[in-house]
Amino acid sequence: TLRGVLEAVHNFLVDPLQAWSVVGGSAPKRYFESMRSHQQQNSQRLSTIRKYGTRVRHPELFETPPRWRQEWFVPEFWNAVQQNKPEVWRALLTERLTGEVFSFPIFTEEFCKTFVEEIFHFYESGLPARRPNSMNNYGIILNEIGLEPMIDELQRM
Repeated sequence: TLRGVLEAVHNFLVDPLQAWSVVGGSAPKRYFESMRSHQQQNSQRLSTIRKYGTRVRHPELFETPPRWRQEWFVPEFWNAVQQNKPEVWRALLTERLTGEVFSFPIFTEEFCKTFVEEIFHFYESGLPARRPNSMNNYGIILNEIGLEPMIDELQRM
């Protein structure tokens, strides 16, 4: 049943060893080290989100529940979302590399400026920011600064 699946997932997330009937002492040492490291990272992430939440520049980006506004999107994209028809989405595409790379407009210039301004405002806060990967000195993981609900909502569109 769905309830059984949800309970199993919940139990695994709360205590994976118990969910798999693994006795604590028999788990590899690296497992406990990894769990401790992830707990520390998550605590730091949540602390950063809480601290930054009190000083955001554009509160509309951090609303709960998140709400994307029509004026943030170019009209063609908004129309495609509303109609949700393959031919409307196709008309939005620009082919960059034949049959392989496509692009389409999403956000207005004004929204892009607002969003970038918020990111730079976060950098100015001095709060810790994890980078997307070790090769990226300037990127930021949006979930790490409190934008996860907004990005999740965009993905649902």
